[in-house]
Amino acid sequence: MLCMDPVSAVETFSTLVTGVEIASKIKVNRIKFIWNKYCRPRIRVLIYGDSGVGKTQFLNTLTGKNAYTVQRTRSVQKYFLTLSSGRVVEFLDTPGHQTAGVIRGETLDEMTRGKINGIINLVDYGYQDSDELQKNPDRAFNVDTKEVKESFLNENRKLEMSRTEEFVGRINPGVKIDWIITVINKADVWFSDKDDVLKHYTQGEYAKLLSSLVHSVKLYTLPFCSVITPFANREMRLILSERDKKGMFETLVAHIESLLP
Repeated sequence: MLCMDPVSAVETFSTLVTGVEIASKIKVNRIKFIWNKYCRPRIRVLIYGDSGVGKTQFLNTLTGKNAYTVQRTRSVQKYFLTLSSGRVVEFLDTPGHQTAGVIRGETLDEMTRGKINGIINLVDYGYQDSDELQKNPDRAFNVDTKEVKESFLNENRKLEMSRTEEFVGRINPGVKIDWIITVINKADVWFSDKDDVLKHYTQGEYAKLLSSLVHSVKLYTLPFCSVITPFANREMRLILSERDKKGMFETLVAHIESLLP
C-alpha cells in the first residue's frame, strides 16, 4: 500500500479544499448572477439630451452594438445592458429634437410616476452635429479654418440647457430619482479645453441649473467618447486615443453598477 508523507498529504488536502472553495464560490456567483438577471426588477434609466449630442451612438457603444449611426431618433427606443453582477439596465432613448416635445413629455410622465430610477443627461459642450451641418460645415467653422465659431457653441449650449430644464422642472419632493449622471460626450472634440468644459458643467450655468436637486438627488459628471470621428465632417486634431475612450467607457459602466440598489 502506497502512502504519502505527512507534508505531501497536507498539501494535497489543502489543494483539494481550495478547489472545492473556488468551485463553491463560482457556483454561488453563478446563482447570484442568474437571480439578479431574471428575478430582480430592471433598473430603468432615462437618456436625455438635445438632438445631435449622440444619444443613440452613445447607447450603441454602451450596450456593445458598436454600430456607427447618424440616424435621428424619432420615438422612444429601448436598449438593454447586463452588468457583471447580472443586473439588467433598461435605457430609454428619447428624441432630442424640439418637435418631439410631446414624446419626451410621455417619458417624463413615467418619471413622475416613479418608474424611472436614474437619468443620464447627454451633453457635448455645444458640438451638436446634424445631417445638415455635415453637408454645410461652414455654419460651425470660421472661414478657411478648423476653428469652431464660439457663437455656434453658445447657441447649442443654450439648447442643452433648455432640454435639461425639461426634466429638472419635473423633479420635486414627490418625484423620486436616485441619481443623475451628466455625460459629456464627444471628448475627442473638446478634450483640449477639458478644464473649461468640466468647469462649465460642475460650476457654471449648467451646474446652477441642477443646484436645486443637490440635496435630493445624487449628481455626477463624467466625460465620454462614443466614437472618434471628425466633427461636421471637418478633420480636427486627434487628442483622445482608443485607450482613453475605453477607460471612459469602463469608468461609466462601473459607476452605473456602483449606484444600483
